Amino acid sequence: MEIFDDSAYMSKERKRQLRRKGIFVGIIERRVRGQKELRGKQRIHNKIFSKIRGIVELPFAFIKRLLNYTETKYRGLHKNAQYHYIIATAYNLRRMPALIQSG
Repeated sequence: MEIFDDSAYMSKERKRQLRRKGIFVGIIERRVRGQKELRGKQRIHNKIFSKIRGIVELPFAFIKRLLNYTETKYRGLHKNAQYHYIIATAYNLRRMPALIQSG
């Protein structure tokens, strides 16, 4: 299993917990207090992880911008989950011709 998150979720304790569970940690790192700039290893990791996150976040950007899904439409978790499934299905149907063409 792998986790790719932004720097808001970064902490040494969280990294340790995830690694103990055998989960790959792909959390973008940020400077900490007293650190003038990121180390070379941190910069390389951030570059790799940001490319992966960019690919993963494309569907969410499409859903938010083109389908105007910026806030929940209903009260309650169940109804909103059902609505989200419909939106995700619409996204997948929109992608279907391109996926079929690419083989």
